Amino acid sequence: MSDIVNFTCPKCGHNVMKTTAEPNKKTMLKNAICAKCGASVSDKDVERQAGKIADDIVRKMLDGLK
Repeated sequence: MSDIVNFTCPKCGHNVMKTTAEPNKKTMLKNAICAKCGASVSDKDVERQAGKIADDIVRKMLDGLK
């Protein structure tokens, strides 16, 4: 499994974010800004995408058990 997770802008779908510091597990993408449209990323946006990513991982794992 990859340690890299692509985060997409909730407004335009672009996947390059500008942050003030290198994101880590504690800060995630807090206060990140989309490099394309300039939209700010909220904590809720991060939580929403993290939930979708987790669902996809679990679904793929369960499909592999069939």
